[in-house]
Amino acid sequence: MSRKNQQTNSIMSAIEISPDLSDLHAYSSNKLTLAKQLYVLREVLTNSKQKIAAQQIADIIVKLAEDRFTLAVLGQFKRGKSSLMNAIIGREILPTGILPLTSAITVLKYGPAERLIIHYENSIFPDEIPLSAIAKYVTEKENPGNIKKVKTAYVELPIPFLRRGLEFADTPGVGSVNTANTLTTYNFLPHCDAVFFVTSADAPLTDIELIFLHKISKYIKKSFLSLIKSISSQLKNVIHCWNL
Repeated sequence: MSRKNQQTNSIMSAIEISPDLSDLHAYSSNKLTLAKQLYVLREVLTNSKQKIAAQQIADIIVKLAEDRFTLAVLGQFKRGKSSLMNAIIGREILPTGILPLTSAITVLKYGPAERLIIHYENSIFPDEIPLSAIAKYVTEKENPGNIKKVKTAYVELPIPFLRRGLEFADTPGVGSVNTANTLTTYNFLPHCDAVFFVTSADAPLTDIELIFLHKISKYIKKSFLSLIKSISSQLKNVIHCWNL
């Protein structure tokens, strides 16, 4: 190889391993500006005794600092939300069944090892529970109406899909006889950055779903629609949605 070709290859290699940092710098600058504005807003809300709103802003500040993005799977009860999530991650982690099942918010996030962390309402002390016991905390059968007061069940998994701060959230289906489940999901909407809305391809949207979609639109600006025909075709539907 000639000296000129060697120099050319060295230059090309340097270009390949030297990423354009302009986007990263712009992101960091915008993130810092937003954080300052959020701190000011939190102070205003705190001084005006609006504790709930101030806490919501504080939660957003933490999420911004940790680069977390919450993608929630929403829909009417028994639309296959948990089965869809299992299909996406390629693991049967979330409990599924014939009857309306999910009773608490369950968040899949990245972790170096598999573990289940349970956060409770009105408690700052979470519990680490064997992942095999997840049904005892997040299902209607084992935790009807969320009587165990589970705020959020975090499932940490070493799955590449969950890297870079993605939090993949399963939610109780709306419209079941258990109104507490519907309320839990509605209260979770302000914490979502984007949503998958799951419905059936075999029937038109119900009134419950239309009302829920309207509610979602007040909080979420980015939504994906997944039409579920059967469990075997779910992953294909998901890939189609992501390409919209």
